[in-house]
Amino acid sequence: MNLSTINGDTRVYGIIGNPVRHSLSPIMHNGAFSHLGLNNVFLTFPVEQVKDGIQGMRALDIQGLSVTMPHKSSVIPFLDWIDPIAKKMNTVNTIVNEKGVLKGYNTDGPGAYRSITDIGLNLNDKSAVILGNGGTAKAIAFTLLDQVALKHLYILGRSADKIQGLIDLLKDSTDTDIITSFVNFEDPNFIRAVKGSEIIINTTPIGMHPDIEGIPLSSELISEGQTVFDVVYKPTQTRLLKEAESRGARCINGIEMLVNQGVIQFELWTQKKAPRELMFEVIRKGLT
Repeated sequence: MNLSTINGDTRVYGIIGNPVRHSLSPIMHNGAFSHLGLNNVFLTFPVEQVKDGIQGMRALDIQGLSVTMPHKSSVIPFLDWIDPIAKKMNTVNTIVNEKGVLKGYNTDGPGAYRSITDIGLNLNDKSAVILGNGGTAKAIAFTLLDQVALKHLYILGRSADKIQGLIDLLKDSTDTDIITSFVNFEDPNFIRAVKGSEIIINTTPIGMHPDIEGIPLSSELISEGQTVFDVVYKPTQTRLLKEAESRGARCINGIEMLVNQGVIQFELWTQKKAPRELMFEVIRKGLT
């Protein structure tokens, strides 16, 4: 929105995290607010102590917050209500201030799932591989298990303890017999799992700017007809996606998830239909 239009009725939204000034959320949400003629503004709030950030939200009557690292789990005790799925995964990335009641949601998983369904991919009775065991991996795993009758879910991470912790969290959502974890890229069982899966989802930062030559697994494991989804959005076409495309795989880049989760956030905050194509447009421009 034009700064000259900010007045006493302007509703404030923002993102908290540390660091947070690099976030593309302001251009996405401010572009959407402006497009719909809403008297709203979206700001970045670098926050070290999450308790202080939430107290500030209450005191200043901030209407909605996006939550990024490292606060996605630590924010939960300071909220009044948590969406059941977000509560199960113990991760919140969106806060709605509903007349003083702070409600927590997670839009990362649903945003990723929409990115998958947008290309017409049906994962019922299919296998999926998730690379990584952090918050994004957790959100996507929970959502897939909630929305799809997967045949098998394979999770690869560096820490056996963290993976086991994730599987323990997933126990209430599914028959854990369908989940297999790995900590070794060279494990023959992992190699067979990747080759036999419908989709490979990278939730690690490998390949993110500035280390754009990084790749989370050998492209030789990718086959024609598979789908490769990389949540990294800078660069928009990672080395993983370039090599997957060269092997005939369908590709989903990180912009899809970034915008789709933002669309869900926007609609939770405003109760209005988000201008999705406009949000894609401003993000693409912001990354050039």
